[in-house]
Amino acid sequence: MVLLLHQQNILAHSSLSGFMGDQIVKALRAAKPVKLPSGAALRLETKRTIRHLARPTTIIAFYADDAILEIVDGLTNVAGVVAVEDLKGSADQWAVRWSPIVPGQTAKPPIQLIKDPVVLKALESL
Repeated sequence: MVLLLHQQNILAHSSLSGFMGDQIVKALRAAKPVKLPSGAALRLETKRTIRHLARPTTIIAFYADDAILEIVDGLTNVAGVVAVEDLKGSADQWAVRWSPIVPGQTAKPPIQLIKDPVVLKALESL
């Protein structure tokens, strides 16, 4: 599991630090994975350091916005994304593209990206 932030300093100077506690923050900032109660390991990445996921990984994009979620879109082996916005609406474009499940809201059907029926049939036949 990856905690994805814009910058590493955000971890030490935000409400996230108080929630996680000093020991966990220090370990993550020192590039050490932290074992979660579920047994999963959590590591810290920033938009500058995240490049490759060796196996299917859940990403928690904290203070998510469209720019950081574009980076996530370009990664392989993303098993799931938890996008935690800093400001309401900062990830709206990403949400429109991906139709994510939002707790407390009715699921929306995905938008149709390809409208040409010939192209659709060709893709369905693959």
